[in-house]
Amino acid sequence: MRRTILALVLFSVPTIAVAGDPFGQWSIKVRCSYGSGSYLFNIDENGRFKGSINGRITAGSISGGSVQFTTSNFLNSVSFSGTISPDGNSMSGQYSQSTWSAPCTWAASKVVAYRQEPRTSDNEYRKDAAEAIQIAKEMAKRCTYADQMAAADQLQRAASAYRSIGDQRRLTQVNAAITKITKDGGTADQCRQKSTSSRNKVASSPKSNKGSTSAQCKKANDWALQLIRSHPDQTKFAKDSVEQLGCKPAFSAMPTSCKLKDQIRWQRQGFTEAQIAREKRRLKCSG
Repeated sequence: MRRTILALVLFSVPTIAVAGDPFGQWSIKVRCSYGSGSYLFNIDENGRFKGSINGRITAGSISGGSVQFTTSNFLNSVSFSGTISPDGNSMSGQYSQSTWSAPCTWAASKVVAYRQEPRTSDNEYRKDAAEAIQIAKEMAKRCTYADQMAAADQLQRAASAYRSIGDQRRLTQVNAAITKITKDGGTADQCRQKSTSSRNKVASSPKSNKGSTSAQCKKANDWALQLIRSHPDQTKFAKDSVEQLGCKPAFSAMPTSCKLKDQIRWQRQGFTEAQIAREKRRLKCSG
């Protein structure tokens, strides 16, 4: 099963890497018993891991020859560990998942090396946060558990942006909104209970069951298609969310992955996230 991502845009000046220098853009391949996938992520000059591997990278560190990093979305948490080569150009290891018991393997190689801090301005982070918050607001209008948790995931994206520029005030506000959704008895739980109650009422009324179920599935598919159009990397999440509601996805084709050369070109030319999204829609690809 091929998984896709939306890599974070970094502005950098490609140079020849110094021996042992891990900084740059990396191409990672993950393999597990159910399938494999390829993604891009970055390590900046301060050692910060940036990007997404079927979930936003939440932490990462390199100590000596050892490397560790974690990714997370609201369905799954993944812990990667391994070793990095002495020249800093390759690394590999194993990873474990909260939703899968068997260990899986990964290997990564450096695609673009740089020695200076990526020149991403505070405005770019603020734009990314504003876009994520707007998406979260639209998702939060729909009272289903999947929509509420998807909104929380977008708010996590905004929190990451504010954390990167040290905007503590907005970070605190966004974290409070995330807690309001995800805490026990929060809006996500409330919407799940409401949905369960509605299904029970529909089940007790055979005449209205078909119409109500059809309307619910149509609403779920409309939401999924809207999410996929704006964020192609969330296709699998959208499909799983529809199926979790007992509905059949109204979309069958998964977007093809964008070519690696296109992703590198976007990174080198300093495309913004909005520009990359337009390119992906034009090329009908994702990742």
